Amino acid sequence: MRESLTVTRVSGLLFLVIVSALTLLRVGNAEPPVSVQSAIVNAAAVLTLLALARYVARGGSFIDCWLLALGPCFAYTLNLLVPLIPIFNVVNVVSVGLLALAAGLAVSGVLTTVAYAVGQLFRTADI
Repeated sequence: MRESLTVTRVSGLLFLVIVSALTLLRVGNAEPPVSVQSAIVNAAAVLTLLALARYVARGGSFIDCWLLALGPCFAYTLNLLVPLIPIFNVVNVVSVGLLALAAGLAVSGVLTTVAYAVGQLFRTADI
């Protein structure tokens, strides 16, 4: 139980750091070109996958792995979908927030499944 609390805190911290940095870039009109953004997101996904696989190989559970992936994935999807809000009212903000959460859950689920499988291979290989 103690480990899950730490995992949740780390995931929350990653969410806050990533969404803050991306929001500052957007507000300051300092967004890099789309090709650079794509390269950053791809590199972040691979880095997240490797970190999760290492975590699983060292004995991490599937749920903890999924919680770790959820923070960054939700931050990326929220940052991606917020500019699509046509008019800022409660209904639009809530619906985009829920859509971003659903997309973050889906992306983190895929990353977690792949990372868990890779981590289990390394765990059983005793590397």
